[in-house]
Amino acid sequence: MELPWPVKLRIVAALAVGVVVIGILGWPLAGLWDPLDIVAAYHLSRLGASILLVICVAVGILGYLVVWPYGRQIAPLAVPAGLGTWAVRSERICKLIQRAPGPDLRLEVFGRLCWDSWYWFAMVMAGMAGLYLAWHLWPSDAKDPGVVLRRPRPIGRLLIDSGISILASCLIGYIGLSALARGTEIIGASISTQPATSQIAFAATVAFWLAGLASARVLRVGPFCPIIATAILPTLAFLLLARPEVIGPVAMAYPATCLPQTVLGILPIQTVSFGTIGAIAGYWTAVRIEYWRRHLEV
Repeated sequence: MELPWPVKLRIVAALAVGVVVIGILGWPLAGLWDPLDIVAAYHLSRLGASILLVICVAVGILGYLVVWPYGRQIAPLAVPAGLGTWAVRSERICKLIQRAPGPDLRLEVFGRLCWDSWYWFAMVMAGMAGLYLAWHLWPSDAKDPGVVLRRPRPIGRLLIDSGISILASCLIGYIGLSALARGTEIIGASISTQPATSQIAFAATVAFWLAGLASARVLRVGPFCPIIATAILPTLAFLLLARPEVIGPVAMAYPATCLPQTVLGILPIQTVSFGTIGAIAGYWTAVRIEYWRRHLEV
């Protein structure tokens, strides 16, 4: 199953909708008064956060209409693309840590980011809600290629498979980010420096592409489970790794660009945005593999 050029152009259009509406026009709502600060949910006012969720619903609707008749398949990329633009424009977390020289202040920084990913996940879900609202208002009769991966099963079994997919996606995501998002190694130490933003984007996309591919091929579940994992992983990383006995020795012996675990140098918005795009891409890669397998068997 090869993607025809009209479909590829629709994918670009969906990405462009998110980049323009959220990434560019919505940038003032990010709440950054300091150009050297990071993009984080705690910078948002209640009004700004509410407006952003409404904008995400609108982006989901607009994305659905722009890529018609394949809105359900392609439009989910719009909001993550917009968030990815913010993630690229954000300063790296090491700049914030440089202002917190002591272990206690660094722990405070990580503590404020602990639940940050769930707001970005809510924005992604708001976009999904918008496109499904548009689908009910303007239904499309286009066939869903993903039907080849669907497997009838009891609801209990589906819930178990979904839970396994979420746990496996967290594990795959952690391994992928730890292996691919690494800065310069410190000689004589097992720690690395803050990875570059482009490297983080690549690592998160590839890690959750693998998670989405594995979930779809092995467990026959959609990309939603790996997308949930993009929100869970940052929270677990900050809860389990940003502890005094882990942060303290590094803070005392190394500069702010050094981290005990590379995942601590990845902003939640980076994991959610690029991870969501990777998870969706991994799912559709699994669909293409299934089409190829069936064609070869024939």
